[in-house]
Amino acid sequence: MTLQSWLKAEEERKKKYYLENRKLCVLKCMGCDRVVVENEQPYCKSYLDPEVKWRPLGVDESGCNFCTHLKEETAQQKVVNALKASKRKARGR
Repeated sequence: MTLQSWLKAEEERKKKYYLENRKLCVLKCMGCDRVVVENEQPYCKSYLDPEVKWRPLGVDESGCNFCTHLKEETAQQKVVNALKASKRKARGR
């Protein structure tokens, strides 16, 4: 068996495993760019069991790290360089 034929066989095994073990997406996944619909059933192309990614994990309930439809809003704070600020103040700006 050559390396190229072995790689092709390995790829086929991975694809078969993925198709046999994947589970349907949960409602929170709807709207994500990674959801593919096959035979009128939504599946995640990044994760085999999307329900596990949305399960709350104690304190941190951030959800799926693969999701593309929810963006975390963070407060943007302006960082001031203390040295430059003191120079500006000394010049009278």
